[in-house]
Amino acid sequence: MSDVITGLAETVEGDHVVYDRIGQGPSVLFVQPAGQTRATDPITPATLRVLADAGRTAVVHDRVGRGDSPAAPPITLARELAAIDALLRESGPAIVVGWSSGGAIALAAAARNEAVRGVVLFELPFDGTGEAAGFLDGIRQRVRAGDAAAIVEYYMKDMPPQWLEQAKAGPGWASLLDMAPSFEADAEALAWLESAPLTQLLAPIRVPVLALTADDAQPFMHDAAHAIASATGGAAERIAGRHHGWDPDAMAARILRLTE
Repeated sequence: MSDVITGLAETVEGDHVVYDRIGQGPSVLFVQPAGQTRATDPITPATLRVLADAGRTAVVHDRVGRGDSPAAPPITLARELAAIDALLRESGPAIVVGWSSGGAIALAAAARNEAVRGVVLFELPFDGTGEAAGFLDGIRQRVRAGDAAAIVEYYMKDMPPQWLEQAKAGPGWASLLDMAPSFEADAEALAWLESAPLTQLLAPIRVPVLALTADDAQPFMHDAAHAIASATGGAAERIAGRHHGWDPDAMAARILRLTE
């Protein structure tokens, strides 16, 4: 079994991003959602190991302003995209896997960086209602006010209420508060995704796009998967998973199709 190698990538924005890399072969880079770090996410590392065992190089990083990649706000989409650029320089061309709001960041990266050789999305929270710009403004107001709890509460306002209750009661609440300013980049990516018709916005993406959802995903996420697939000439599929997370073996199998 391959060993995990931890590295540091410096971005053109001046940020220092810590990442874990495992395996050898064609590369796969994971972009985590709001609220996750390498230390708090058990699903992505398990998926990395399956991919490594299948002869792939798999990479996950602590996004800007999270975990081992501390950074001062404002943390913008440009800084997140610069981090992906830096990681792709380290790993070489890669399939980019975006989880939840990380999927919007992955699409933005694919639209501008030819080193992205494919995109896999999991439960992208896109509904096309045109409300994302207002949501971004609300996040920015709370980031500027320095109220971490208010940022998290506002970010989760449209999620099932029990998710926020569980977050507040769980051991990871302090970690969420620490990374809360970084949610601005997630909100900005979602606003970008509503800034123009999808067929126009995603036209620069010329690589395979696979949009995945689990059976228990919220209905609008299934709709989003089909909308993204239609706009990019990609595919929308169901995958084993639950509670906004995937089964590592099932996800790895889907990714391996794109790297064969």
